[in-house]
Amino acid sequence: MNIRNTQRSSWPDDLRDSRFASTIRTDSPEGCRIGLIGLPDDTGVRLNGGRPGAALGPHAVRAALAKYGARDTVGLPAVFDAGDVKPGETLDETHRRVTEATTDLLEAGLLPVAIGGGHDLTYPFVRAVAQKADGPLVGVYFDAHLDVRKETGSGMSFRKLVDECGVKELHIHGLDPLSNSIEHIRWFTSHGGRMDPFGPDE
Repeated sequence: MNIRNTQRSSWPDDLRDSRFASTIRTDSPEGCRIGLIGLPDDTGVRLNGGRPGAALGPHAVRAALAKYGARDTVGLPAVFDAGDVKPGETLDETHRRVTEATTDLLEAGLLPVAIGGGHDLTYPFVRAVAQKADGPLVGVYFDAHLDVRKETGSGMSFRKLVDECGVKELHIHGLDPLSNSIEHIRWFTSHGGRMDPFGPDE
């Protein structure tokens, strides 16, 4: 199956049958219910002056999965690894590619699961889901930051989901009130956002 804008992911050559990753298919999605896709890009993070490194996320997660032992997978949904989306020359181009690749997974009947990548990639990933959804969407995320900036970058994704993708509610857990501007907090709450902080006592 051809998933647009992707390249094969790298798994260890010596992957043993005793490891969980050996159950993940890379040849065909036939019989699979979950479609894994890597988003190795942190352009949005760099645009916001953040620390780069999120682009290494897909490789790091796969390396970790290769070390997990296998359990009895009977009855569990089979996973197809569709590879990594190739970043474009601009952030908009990368976002377009992510939406197209995610759309292909959905059209194949797979539940898409993304490994990022900068937080801005949430927007094009969910955009593909929103285009196929029958009703309104609710966003739940765990972050110290609201990510509702107007400016292009990793901090814009959840504002875009509300403005462009029909997301009607946002629930954030772990918010750090001192790391968010009052303008962003007001925008968030005025658009149906709920702040559900958690800490040592919760």
